[in-house]
Amino acid sequence: MLNFMGYDVTKDAENETSAGDAFVIRRWEPAASDFQYSGIQYKEQEQKWKLPPLFDLLKLACGFGTVMMLGSILRLGNPVQLFWHQPAYYVVGGICLAGWLALFLREKTHAAQVISVPDYQAMAAEAKAFLDKGKQALGVPDYQAMAAEAKAFLDKGKQALGVPDSAIEIDLLAERYVMQNGVPKHKSIDALNEYLNLSFDAFAQDGCLYLADGMELWEIPLASLRRMHRLKPRFCFADWNKTAHYNDKKYKPYKITVNQFGSYFAHCYHIDISDRKGDFYLLIPDYDADAFSAMTGLHPDTDK
Repeated sequence: MLNFMGYDVTKDAENETSAGDAFVIRRWEPAASDFQYSGIQYKEQEQKWKLPPLFDLLKLACGFGTVMMLGSILRLGNPVQLFWHQPAYYVVGGICLAGWLALFLREKTHAAQVISVPDYQAMAAEAKAFLDKGKQALGVPDYQAMAAEAKAFLDKGKQALGVPDSAIEIDLLAERYVMQNGVPKHKSIDALNEYLNLSFDAFAQDGCLYLADGMELWEIPLASLRRMHRLKPRFCFADWNKTAHYNDKKYKPYKITVNQFGSYFAHCYHIDISDRKGDFYLLIPDYDADAFSAMTGLHPDTDK
């Protein structure tokens, strides 16, 4: 019997296909346009408006000539007397300055012809959004915008998967395992946690239990849920998914604890699944057991 949310890492340590994958009936693959930054388009436009390297070289030479002539005029003495006795400095300097201005204006005119102002405005807005994400990643608070974006993304997934508004959120524990002599052997998720706590939208409909994680939708016949019983040991897992804190009064009866490394500990229920697709089980923390029972009609320590 395999954990429904178990991942076989016997041959592939990066395996992302769960043991219950056979129950997936729908997948949502978000379009790349959902998270697209226009840096590539900017690079393409930049190549269009940039003039050949020789143009930049000429502009640099004119600018350098202008500075050199100006420096020579100031260094040689009275600029008025120098103009009458050695006008070549002024002529060469004037030509260099005029050449630099002409090349500078040509560059700006060419860029204006290639790139329109509205494109700059759009890129500026996207650049700001990109930088805002960077600020958030570095700890600069803009959590409202981030939460709104995440919610919009999740809502798209729910809509694509057909998750109703009446769905409830429940947690399930996922694990890794290796097969030894045909028997699954548990492996820790990481150095500090045995299991990973995953959140799902769950609902019962047309004789089936549905679980959705925003990207996939699983369908389990209610008739395949055989037994629900509480396990004695406390399970060590990563992540707390609920809005309320783990020690909120709502969760006080479940005596959830957390250690100095941020690992959570709680009792769990074992839900047996016996189906033509195989034998599996769900590991559900006890704080979600009552909601699961109310939704499925399966109660602890009863057989179907």
